[in-house]
Amino acid sequence: MSKEKDLKSEFLSVATKLFNKYGYHKTSMDDIAKSSHRAKRSLYNHFSGKEELFESVIKQELQMARNTLQRIFDHTGLLPSVKFTSYMIKRMELLSQSLSYKVFLQNEFNNDVSTRFVDLKAACADFDQWEKQNFLSIAKDISVVMDRQSGFDPEAFADMVQMIVKSLDVSFFVQNRYNEYHQTYQYMVNLIVESLVYRLTANLK
Repeated sequence: MSKEKDLKSEFLSVATKLFNKYGYHKTSMDDIAKSSHRAKRSLYNHFSGKEELFESVIKQELQMARNTLQRIFDHTGLLPSVKFTSYMIKRMELLSQSLSYKVFLQNEFNNDVSTRFVDLKAACADFDQWEKQNFLSIAKDISVVMDRQSGFDPEAFADMVQMIVKSLDVSFFVQNRYNEYHQTYQYMVNLIVESLVYRLTANLK
């Protein structure tokens, strides 16, 4: 990694800590430069302003989550039901730790017009599309063993799962209720998957 990339990574690391501790509005570029023990000019050489820096922090959080979650989908030794369970539980766990992403969701939900993160919205839409394609892949694997008369629709399944997780994002991360509900959420996911496995087993008989 080059010296410039090292410095950019350092700024991102410091900014992440400050945004997570003080929030977007109470963190300034001066704060980030001082905490990095760097000149503010150096910080502006890498980021045009606080908005771009905040976007970069969240994009990094989403990419790190995506990299970890992709390994679940890529695991060829896992049954579709196990992939689905593992993903649903790990997804929420990772995003609950993505503190700047949670701040962004809260700003969006509360219609905070003081910050408009156009590029970040595109990055979130890309994450959603990636997630849906993986849900669809699991649904197609499930459909292979489903009775043709069952009416199981992989596209509809993927859409509905994504609607569910996006709705839960509001409760978990905008309303900050993940810690309160995460155990019940895991129980619910397991219950749904057990019901699905029972249905699949019945189809195989």
